[in-house]
Amino acid sequence: MRAIYLKLFLVAMLVLCISMPSTGAVVNYSISGGPNSLITGTLGTTSFTNATWRVSATADNSFIHEFTSNNGSYDIPIRVLPNTGPATLEIFEGGMVYTATLDPNPGFRYVVVTADFENDPMLAGSQGAGILHWDLGGNLEYGAGLFTGGNLGGTEGLFDSLTNLGSYSGGLTFFFDDQDIEFIQTSAGDLKVTSRFGDLQGGVWQAGVPEPSSMAIFGIATLGFAYRRGRRLKALKI
Repeated sequence: MRAIYLKLFLVAMLVLCISMPSTGAVVNYSISGGPNSLITGTLGTTSFTNATWRVSATADNSFIHEFTSNNGSYDIPIRVLPNTGPATLEIFEGGMVYTATLDPNPGFRYVVVTADFENDPMLAGSQGAGILHWDLGGNLEYGAGLFTGGNLGGTEGLFDSLTNLGSYSGGLTFFFDDQDIEFIQTSAGDLKVTSRFGDLQGGVWQAGVPEPSSMAIFGIATLGFAYRRGRRLKALKI
């Protein structure tokens, strides 16, 4: 009986998501590598060579989880949007587009993140934004994103881009650069990057209002996540 009520509730919420205008601050975020951040490898059984890429996700920016990470030498202020929908990967090779959903490991999910590296001697004055693998606590792992500002150049203000919507470009991009990761799980099979080409400059971080269909999909995904993770989120108090 409980399962029946849950199904009816989800169907009702689906109708509401599609038929009613959203009152939440639902935003689409994306990071594109551009022609100076090319990748070669495989996505499942599909091979690609010197391809460009984009990673995107829809998130509710009405609640921002803030914390400070410390690597032993300096603090890094971080902002996370916990209510982030599924992350999408697109790989562009010639006229072909290969699309997949990024599959997080158990206990993790992909979220929209910004960070301020003012205290980092190597990245002094720069800020970052990206879509990263998160353990719902204080640990952020691999993902894709952009660094701008300071001696890296590019558009200033990335740290505030969760709410200051617009386009941010220049600086340096990164795309699943962790050397310890052999592959990334996706709905289309494992993503394996075998080589990279370019100086990583010229990436673009976009933050804008999504289409109504994307908002409906985000609503469904958020409901599912809330049902499965509700108790854990309460324990973490985020």
